[in-house]
Amino acid sequence: MKIKVLSVLFICLSLMGCETGDISDFSKPYNNVIEPNVHQLLATGVKEIRGEAPFKYWTHQMTYPNHNRDLYDDFDEGGLWERRYLVNKDMLDVMQRTKDSEEISDQKAYALAHIIRSVLFVRLTDSFGDIPYTMAGKEQEDGVTEFPEYDTQESIYKDCFTNLTKAIELIGDEDRIPLGKADFIYHEDLQKWKLFANSVRLRMALRVTNVDATLSSQWFNEVAKYPVINSMDESATYQNFDVEGFRNPLWSAQPQIDRMSKIFVDYLKNTSDPRLEKLVNPNNEGEYVGLVNGTNYSVIEPYSGEGDELTRADRESPILLYDEVCFIKAEMYLRGLGVTKDENMANTWYQKGVEANMKHYAVSDEDITKYMTGEAEATLNGSMENKRRQIGSQKWIGGIDNDFELFADMRRSGYPVIADRVADSDPPVSLGETNGKMPRRLKYPTSELTNNTENYEKANAVTDGNSFLHRVWWDVE
Repeated sequence: MKIKVLSVLFICLSLMGCETGDISDFSKPYNNVIEPNVHQLLATGVKEIRGEAPFKYWTHQMTYPNHNRDLYDDFDEGGLWERRYLVNKDMLDVMQRTKDSEEISDQKAYALAHIIRSVLFVRLTDSFGDIPYTMAGKEQEDGVTEFPEYDTQESIYKDCFTNLTKAIELIGDEDRIPLGKADFIYHEDLQKWKLFANSVRLRMALRVTNVDATLSSQWFNEVAKYPVINSMDESATYQNFDVEGFRNPLWSAQPQIDRMSKIFVDYLKNTSDPRLEKLVNPNNEGEYVGLVNGTNYSVIEPYSGEGDELTRADRESPILLYDEVCFIKAEMYLRGLGVTKDENMANTWYQKGVEANMKHYAVSDEDITKYMTGEAEATLNGSMENKRRQIGSQKWIGGIDNDFELFADMRRSGYPVIADRVADSDPPVSLGETNGKMPRRLKYPTSELTNNTENYEKANAVTDGNSFLHRVWWDVE
């Protein structure tokens, strides 16, 4: 019953059809008897894809003075874990109801549930490493599996890739799915969901390049069979509203306290990037000044906060943008991944990505042209490593409000380089429990130690004692 009541709460939020009011309302009989339909359940997943921003301090674009995350100190990310597994149960429910249906709308709902579940689990395993997956939320003869074993990240990736492929094939040429107000991403356009699913597969193919080149090559070949996102209009973004529960998460994340990171502000300033004034607000003296991550500051006025464009309440939340696809293709051509190596094509896709992202952040055409024709960073140049640095740096800028993906790609690519913190820094910085090294993963929440003890202990043993520094499967040096 707990899952059902919470699902109704998410549905009400997703459909904007009721007031949240007091949580006790959901224990009333007329709420408990509600049986959500398939499309209402899908709404919970659509909203969860938007995500929040658990990594924005580790990506070194923002900083929050005296905050555990920014200080590399211990914290518990149980909320993310609990939400993902709650929505997982909803997606499994959709699949169970629709898997044998002959109704076209049910078949497409089945495909959409696979896409949502795969995207959420790829994010979750990218964040934590090995996690419960195969048996999580699965019904057995004696009820739901209470103590699910942890699956390896490699096996989760392979299964999610297979399920995304299945979803792409099931959608076929169908155009619409009746979700009403629930689909704040593609507004019932199934062909765009299909593009998104294949673009996620593209992202996954690049992610595993360093750990399994053979698998990566195989996946690039599979991706090539279907189109991917090819314009900003096809980008996956979640539509936010200036309404409680639906605002841009960065608007909700106390922008009056968050400061912009020094490394981020300095990079934009040093490259004359016109996104500076869109992503960063000047300090109280009209200057752009970033704050060093990990500092123990009480006075924040001298430092720049988040830009107005970035924190606008109704600004859409990016999930997978066209510019990310461009940068992936740039790296593919630069390194010869799934395509014939071609540095001219690499530069073409790199520049398309830069321009697309600047337009996404409302930079004027005049300022874009000035940057593209006058700034060295606008063209891939120098050594192979420098070109890879440029691609990684542009993904870093462009992904400022998509930190799930950004933190994963930074670990994979190594760019931008985040230097280890040292004890004699000026200003002084916290070394935290990682001794100054950038964390590589989230820790398993303490609830797992209580609720799934035996399997948690096994996972704890293979993650160096549930360490921030343990590298996930694809994160190889």
